[in-house]
Amino acid sequence: MLCVPNNELTWVQAIEKVIRDRGEPMHYMDVTEAIVTQGLRESLGATPSYTVAAQFSQDLKLGDRARFARFSTGVYGLREWLGENPTVAVQSQPQDLPARQSGLAIQAFGMYWDRKRVDWSRTTPRILGQQFQTTSLVDFCEQRGIYVLYDHLRIVYVGRATQQSVGGRLRDHTLDRLRSRWDRFSWFGFWQVTTEGGLVPNWSGQDGLEQVVSLLEAVLIELAEPPQNRQQGKGLTAMEYLQAEDPGLKQKEKAQFLAELASKWAD
Repeated sequence: MLCVPNNELTWVQAIEKVIRDRGEPMHYMDVTEAIVTQGLRESLGATPSYTVAAQFSQDLKLGDRARFARFSTGVYGLREWLGENPTVAVQSQPQDLPARQSGLAIQAFGMYWDRKRVDWSRTTPRILGQQFQTTSLVDFCEQRGIYVLYDHLRIVYVGRATQQSVGGRLRDHTLDRLRSRWDRFSWFGFWQVTTEGGLVPNWSGQDGLEQVVSLLEAVLIELAEPPQNRQQGKGLTAMEYLQAEDPGLKQKEKAQFLAELASKWAD
């Protein structure tokens, strides 16, 4: 029977419980989702999928003493299920698990986020996202990389954010010639997300970032041919985040509703 110190399972205990209850090998993302939805951990941090991946990786390094085994790409189960003559090799460093990559590699991205879920009146808008609804919010405003603007489903503009942040560039587009021409956006970032929900650059120097982002921007422009890009481009092993609404917007909406109600009563 698993021990539950302080009414909360450790990550390894939670992983083992989920897999044992299912009774069959599971993909690491399904394991993560089960831990979150079943409430097996209160302390999830901002990157639970990375944490689960790290637990598998560390455990498999134990070799014969490992409690887990890799059954196929991204799919893990209990080592005891392999029997006396295991046919599945236990890998010390499985390549199918998400890794916090060093150097210039896309670390996180968000797809088709809603412009209306961001408070653009802020000087520094909060571009909020999370891996699951119950995990910590991450503010991607200071992210660096590539972004895409949409008019409904149509790509209208591809841009880069290196010297200026993604959030800053997006805010500019709520004020410039593109302000009425987009309602959704996607972004692809090079800064790592910490367990605490912060962003940190994972390279030294700016030249490499400029070259890689410029090349990526050029490829996207050539592929999408967005009508609002005035020139051609100059030159994903990542974890997706789901957008979360700026909590301050609800407070503004409530204040506006109360003001309108008071105005009607005054009349």
